[in-house]
Parts: sequence; structure tokens; C-alpha cells
Amino acid sequence: GGSRPDLTKLIISNNKLQSLSDDLRLLPALTVLD
Repeated sequence: GGSRPDLTKLIISNNKLQSLSDDLRLLPALTVLD
């Protein structure tokens, strides 16, 4: 079955999206520090 690899791909991409959103949240704080 090829459903398991697809699931892990979704989880990995979701984790990347979450880390991206975290970076975006930090951006305003960084600009304020400047």
C-alpha cells in the first residue's frame, strides 16, 4: 500500500508549514527590536 508514505509526506509538509508560521510570528518582534 502507498498510503503510509503519503501520510508521512503530509505530516512532514504540515510540520514545515507550522515552523514557517512560527517564523512569520517572530518577524514583527524582530523588526521592533531593530
